[in-house]
Amino acid sequence: MLLGDSWIVRMIPIWVGALTHLAFAWTMFVVEYWGRFVPYEHPDR
Repeated sequence: MLLGDSWIVRMIPIWVGALTHLAFAWTMFVVEYWGRFVPYEHPDR
């Protein structure tokens, strides 16, 4: 079932695929701000 066929396209409704894509996109958008690298700046400089 995992190899050689497009079973995921046939068995999962289109709205489930759309919701998972939206959830993934929003997660990447939010996590991008949480994981942003800000280099340390010494207070004396």
